[in-house]
Amino acid sequence: ASSLIGSHREQARAALENLLENPPNDTVKKKARQALDQLAQFEDYITAWQVAGPYSAKGKSGPALHDVAFPPEEPNAKGVEWKVMPPGGGEKRFYPFVMDLYRRFKRENSVAYLRTWVWSPAEQKARLEFGSDDGAKVWLNGQLVLNVPKPRSFQPAEDKVIVTLKQGWNPLLVKVWNGGLYWSAALRLRAPDGARLEGLKASVEPR
Repeated sequence: ASSLIGSHREQARAALENLLENPPNDTVKKKARQALDQLAQFEDYITAWQVAGPYSAKGKSGPALHDVAFPPEEPNAKGVEWKVMPPGGGEKRFYPFVMDLYRRFKRENSVAYLRTWVWSPAEQKARLEFGSDDGAKVWLNGQLVLNVPKPRSFQPAEDKVIVTLKQGWNPLLVKVWNGGLYWSAALRLRAPDGARLEGLKASVEPR
């Protein structure tokens, strides 16, 4: 359950709450409480992601990879291997919702892609808040909604853009490139005024 609090939040919550009610011992009860506390820190941030990569191009540095379209950007591209990406904290260990790409790949001058699907109960406006290290592109429903071509250090919600969520599942794709060392990203969706947007859920299995 602890390893699934990012990718399968509700299932993990149910399992952990059951453990609290029926713990086999005090140690398990303590660990279940710790995992639920960590899950609470993820609220509003999307932590259900699949990852593909890393990708690189001979002779190209991180910034030069920004506009290189690797297979995950191509519709129905074959041979792309997607794996569930657990949240890790990135360079800011007190941000548990950050997707730590450097810890996973240990690569510089490379690109990774994150994807998920966001379910909305109705068509509505939302504020997409995003932070990354280094530059990134974000597509929602196949449309480029955010383009950050420069190197930078991670700051949560550094970028804010108003987007439209369709009723039902909305595919979300993120491209993040790394020049050197730290490599991470974090994204959440809020109401246009910054309040919590109720009824949303994210899943790597949109069904």
